[in-house]
Amino acid sequence: STPYSLMGLLAKKAMIPEGMPPPSQRDLLKLFFAASRLQGEDRWGDLKVFHEQQLGLWALRGEHFNEDFDDCHSKVVVPLDAQEPMSIAQHEHLAGALGVEALFYALVDADGEVVLYELRPAPLFLPPDQRPLSEPAFHPPERLAAIASSDKSIDNGSATQTSTRSGLSRKQRRHLAHRSNEAKRSSGRSAAAVLTDQVGKSACPESGGPAEGQKRPKQQ
Repeated sequence: STPYSLMGLLAKKAMIPEGMPPPSQRDLLKLFFAASRLQGEDRWGDLKVFHEQQLGLWALRGEHFNEDFDDCHSKVVVPLDAQEPMSIAQHEHLAGALGVEALFYALVDADGEVVLYELRPAPLFLPPDQRPLSEPAFHPPERLAAIASSDKSIDNGSATQTSTRSGLSRKQRRHLAHRSNEAKRSSGRSAAAVLTDQVGKSACPESGGPAEGQKRPKQQ
């Protein structure tokens, strides 16, 4: 198609202000495919072509409805092809020059298919003193770093103890087990001696013999 016929096709999809210089063939194609995509969506309407001379930019402006169709805002759609890179810095400069926070981009491929996406600032949290109580408590970065360091120290201590025990040789482990068994037997003998002494004292409270009315236990 010639540029003039393309202008006519574009004019059926978006309003073109009078007296505007004709865009190049490449810009016309991008505008046409982008406008065709937007025209096919219910949430877009009242499309207009505009030219930003200082930026050398051809773009579309239209009314964009939210998902509930109870509110709409004027949005800018910038057509791009696959050979046009757009960095975050370029996007922020373009948005600032146009006086908007968010921009839609219509990525047009070689077959005229359009992928539409939006770039906008990430939502920021409210200041800590203005957040509702239902949200997690705020901790400054230095506090979080201290907590992480403390947890790491505890983990390292546990790992060191485990490593120390597991690093013993078989002979050393056998020796420790023997000492533990000896300690248990010694503790058992001590407990038996204390019990015998208590029985003897209750049987012979003062003289060492059996109490009155009691018989001396037979020797085994």
